[in-house]
Formats: sequence, C-alpha cells, structure tokens
Amino acid sequence: LPADLVVNDGNYNQHFYEGLPDPAYDVPYGIWIRPLMVWSVFLLALYMTMICIPVILRRQWVERERLAYPLVQMPQAMIREEREDTVINPFLKSKAVWIGASLPLIVGSLNGLDTYLGGFPTITAGWYIPLPGHQSLNMFISFTVMGFSYLISPAIAAGIWGFVLISKFEKMLFVFHGGPTPDQWVWTVGVSELMSYQGLGALLVFVGSGLWMAREHLTQVVRKALWLGSDLRDDDEIMSYRAAVFGLLGGFVVMVLWFWYLGTPLWAGIVFVSLALIIYSAVSRIVAEAGIAIVLAPLSAPDFMIFGLGSKLLGTVSIANFSLTYPVAADVRVFLMGVVANGLKLIEGMDKKSRRVVFWAIVTAVFFGLIGASWAILEMTYLGGGINAGKWFFFHYPKIIYMTTVTTLEPAGVYWKGMGFIGIGAIAMAIFTWMRSRFLWWPLHPIGFPIMATRVTDQIWFSVMLAWLIKVMVLKYGGTPLFCRSRHFFLGMILGSVTVSGLWLVIDFFTG
Repeated sequence: LPADLVVNDGNYNQHFYEGLPDPAYDVPYGIWIRPLMVWSVFLLALYMTMICIPVILRRQWVERERLAYPLVQMPQAMIREEREDTVINPFLKSKAVWIGASLPLIVGSLNGLDTYLGGFPTITAGWYIPLPGHQSLNMFISFTVMGFSYLISPAIAAGIWGFVLISKFEKMLFVFHGGPTPDQWVWTVGVSELMSYQGLGALLVFVGSGLWMAREHLTQVVRKALWLGSDLRDDDEIMSYRAAVFGLLGGFVVMVLWFWYLGTPLWAGIVFVSLALIIYSAVSRIVAEAGIAIVLAPLSAPDFMIFGLGSKLLGTVSIANFSLTYPVAADVRVFLMGVVANGLKLIEGMDKKSRRVVFWAIVTAVFFGLIGASWAILEMTYLGGGINAGKWFFFHYPKIIYMTTVTTLEPAGVYWKGMGFIGIGAIAMAIFTWMRSRFLWWPLHPIGFPIMATRVTDQIWFSVMLAWLIKVMVLKYGGTPLFCRSRHFFLGMILGSVTVSGLWLVIDFFTG
C-alpha cells in the first residue's frame, strides 16, 4: 500500500475503530495530516474537472437539447411562483400539491409512529415476485421516484423500466450458464460480471453519441478557449470557456501525475482518469435527462482496471493504488458533477453577474466540505469508535476493497471475455440509438440500456413504470392541459417525501 495514502498509528489503528480509551485524550491529527493532504491533491483536481465539464456542456444540454432536468423542476416551480405581495408562496397554496404531498406524509408518519410507539398501522410499499434462476421482480413504490419520473418524457420512462424487464431474462440466462466467474464479483450487478462489461460498452457509446451531437458546440468552445474566432458567448456561464477548458486539462494532468507519483504507469493513469470522467459524464447526463436521483454505473473505473486489464499488465502497485479509489469512483451515488449540472440549470434565471459568484460559492463549499467532513469523521470515530458507526462504511465496504485487492494481486491477464461483452454492449447500444432516431414507433429510449442491470435501477423500475402509465393515460385522455394541472400533484409527492423525511430526522435528533 502507498504509505502516502494510508494511516498507520503503530497499533493497527485500534483507536480509530474502537475509540480512545480516555475521552480526555486528543484525536491524533498528526498522523492524518500527510495522507489527507496527498488525497486532497487528487480530490481537488477531480472536483475541478467535475465543475468544468458541466460548464462546457451546459449550453448544449440546456439550450440545444433541452434536457428535462427533473430534479430541479420543483424548486424552479417554487421560485417562479414567488411574489413580493404575499407571505406564503402561491405554489404552497395549490390543493393539488398538498393532495400529492399527503400520500408520503401519511405513509411516513404512520411508519415513524409505529417505530417509536408501536401499535400504529404500517403501509407496505414493496413486493417481490420470484422468478427462475434465483431472480425476483422487485416492485417498490417510491413517491419521490414517481414524482421525478412523471416529469420526464414517456419514451425515457419506458426505456428505463422496459430494459430492466429485459435484463431479468438476461440475468436468468447467465445464472443457468454458471453465474459470475470466480474473483469477478464486480461492483453493481452481481449476477454476472459480463453484464457489467456489456453496460460499460453501452455507456461508452452513450457518451460518444452525445459528444457527436454536441460537436459543433464543442468546436466553438475550443475555438473560444484558444483565442480563435468564435461567436459563442460565455458571459452567462459561471466561468469562462477558456477557464473551463484549461481547468479540465489541468485537473486531468494533475490526476494522472498523482497516480504516476504513487508508482502507477503513465498509460494506466491516463486510461483510469479518462474512463472515470467518461463514466461521471454519462451518469450526469442520465441524471439530467431521466431524473434518476441515485445512479450507479454498470462497471466502475477501478473494476475495469483491476479485473479487466489484470495484474500482469498493471502490476501489483497499480492494483493497490486503484483499489483505494473505490470511494470516489465506484460508490458514486451523489457526486459533484451531477450536482453542478443540475445547479447550472437551477440558476438559469439569475443575472449574468451573479452567475460568476456561483463558481466561487461551489469552490468554497468544496473546501468547507473537505475540511468539515474530515474533522467530523475523525472526531466521531475516535470518540465513539468506527465500528459503532455505519457498518457499510467502516466494515463491509473496507472488507470488499481489501478482498478485491488481495484476490487480484495474483498474476492475471486481460479479461478478454469481458472485453468482448464491451463490444457487444457497444454494438447493441448503437443499434438502439439508431432505431430511436429513425423509427417513431420504437418504444424504448436507449438511455435505459446501460444501467438496466444495476441494483439501484432494479429497485426503482416499478415506480418509474407507474408514473409512466399514469402520464400516458393523462396525455391520451386529457391532453396537455390535464398534464399541466396534474404536474402539481406529482411535485407535491416530492415535497411530501422530503418533508416527512426531514421531520423524522428532527424528531430523531431531539429524542436521541
């Protein structure tokens, strides 16, 4: 393990996991300073690229392609209806909003009261239908997912739940033919690693097709950055295109050199950073277009490097280095690029001068986030012990990373079968994309294909399908006027879900 990235207090880090023996003892910040500073070099470079890429793509996504950005539609609705002559926002006076909010408020309150006091009726929101091959059809109702899914086009919603059902048949086929390969239990699918490689191939085509559609815009951005003639304006962005392009290149170079400093070959660092940024961009696009609040990539960058390329090609030092990137490159549920992409849509009503302030607000938030999180976690663990905190982050997750590293240190070559399935996924995605662009009758939007087999998508597909079914019926029998009126009902679902969750967090805080 690289000594610059890990902490060793000489006692197996016992106090970090079990807590200090005496509360009067001080947290040993001294042994953490160097690893945290070295990690901060990589993280700050990564965060810079995650700010620059959405800036470069914003005009293409927002103004040219007009992506839906479902996650920001509720706050936008509240902002648009604000009036100076009234105390209560007119959005909150809508009956449809509160009828929609009442569903999650009632369900969440009953479940919370039953947990605290017992004897209250609870409402089940999940069912399972067993399928052959140790599979099951998971049907969960999430009011939040339904609310966001009602705001996207029916074609995108159909692509998400339709491809999930298709993936069930593919998973059954893999189970009948032996399941996952030993030592290839990669991050997000589990049934067979080949579906992860297939999803990665689809993701690469998804990003490639998006960049091809944006080629004219990107050409103008590059010309603007290189002081060449360009009619493209950037005075309405949070930073200039020149700063965004050079910030992206600078962050990329710093991350590659960071891996090289730790003993990773330059070519391996270039492949890893390039693939990670491609995956981040793809997931950001899916969030902006499909409104899925939680997305996992089918195959993470460290999984591809460690399992796909193998230790013979990478070397054991690279295996160890890449394994330590799982927290930022594999367990990607909430990440800065997706947040920035949605934020740039949210601030489109701002005046141009104020938008430049937003960039410095993001930078400030990043610094306070890094420092605040480091302090909070170290104080919590040394006071009460990491093993008494979240089991996923302090026990299960580190164990998975450790076992992954240990088992892949043995000599292994390129996983050619997986590479073949990357090609299969790429070809299939290209066909689906072509079908969607050429035939109006084609029902499935290709955006669902890359993520169809991930565990998260498997949990949300039923809620997406319910929202799709309701929207199709509303548009068919009520048209656009009825859809506009019913939209407040589903925005209310989102508001109610957030409100009841926040309410019980406050109650939990005061009751302990």
